[in-house]
Amino acid sequence: MTPSASNSRVSSLANYITGTLLASLISVHLMASESMELQLGIHQVSSWHAPSDSQLIIKDHHHNQYHALLKPPCIGLENAKSIAFINNGTNTLNQSSAVILPNGKRCPFKSFSREKTVTEQ
Repeated sequence: MTPSASNSRVSSLANYITGTLLASLISVHLMASESMELQLGIHQVSSWHAPSDSQLIIKDHHHNQYHALLKPPCIGLENAKSIAFINNGTNTLNQSSAVILPNGKRCPFKSFSREKTVTEQ
């Protein structure tokens, strides 16, 4: 085998390995991104308001807004003066959290997302 043929094979093998590694890294990154769940520490909540019985807007100390959808609608949420958060002992709000109204009604989150700020849009 000539040196140029050997170099060509080494180069082809290097390109194949580089491409395979890059594809693997992208795949791992995408899987990690999909599995990461949005969480907000309970201690970071500064305020909340309910524009309807199906929505809860939560603000943190940094003025970020989070949007929780409740399904089925949480009858009475829109007019509630106080709520309690249920967080399954994690001290964070996430998609599996819920609220409790003063009358004891438990209302689970259907979804939990962070609203984009003006600079992120």
